[in-house]
Amino acid sequence: MDISKHLPSSDSLAAAASGVSTLALDLNDGIDIDVHHHQQAQVLLSTQGVLMVTTRSGCWIVPSNYALWIPPGVRHRTRTLGAVSIKSVYLDERTINLGSDCLVLEITPLTKELMIAASQVDGSEHPDRRNELVFSLLLEELSRAETGSVFLPLPQKGPLRDLCHRLVATRTLDWGLAECATHLGVNVKTIQRWFDRELGITYGKWRKQARLLVALEELALGRSILDVALEAGYSNPSAFTAMFRREFGIAPTAFQRSQHKASD
Repeated sequence: MDISKHLPSSDSLAAAASGVSTLALDLNDGIDIDVHHHQQAQVLLSTQGVLMVTTRSGCWIVPSNYALWIPPGVRHRTRTLGAVSIKSVYLDERTINLGSDCLVLEITPLTKELMIAASQVDGSEHPDRRNELVFSLLLEELSRAETGSVFLPLPQKGPLRDLCHRLVATRTLDWGLAECATHLGVNVKTIQRWFDRELGITYGKWRKQARLLVALEELALGRSILDVALEAGYSNPSAFTAMFRREFGIAPTAFQRSQHKASD
């Protein structure tokens, strides 16, 4: 899907209050937005549904109540998981800079409402005091946002890239190093060396992060905690819940409730 016609132009950004431009977009399940980039930084929020964003360096799952900071010029592809309501804010780099890498941001109820309010502003209108205050407070809240760690590093080329994409796409994350080596026709030590050289982590750590990412996606889409726990390699939901709480600071049940509230 090409959404370039929906994106704000440089002229509209320059005219917007406080160097901010916005986009509101409702999309159906399974929509792939082609690889693209923006001249401005982007904060991408889904107020309903789940987004998967992929760049050259890896993959992010963005559930409701989270947003993704995408720096200027970063090429990315976006896929909807379920019906999605997107609120995007495009920011002049002179107004705010959260870094040169993508970041998952924990969005507070206040920030969410500010992004919704900002998305309703007509960029062609001369900004009034209320709009200026909305944008100003939004920038302040974004600069204070807590960051998450819902990220899966991906190799950029070669057989390891193909392997990692296959494991995630087909959910064959129960494969050990031996199965991976057999699939690629190499030995186990070669696989280990590739992960260390290209991603800087072991296969075991990468697989754990991949399982976390898949689990987050499945929970956000309403799968039962038991089924998600078993698919993630846990023999019982209690151990999975303890891991999930340790990684994300919230129990799976509370996370699912937050997704349902976001969709109401």
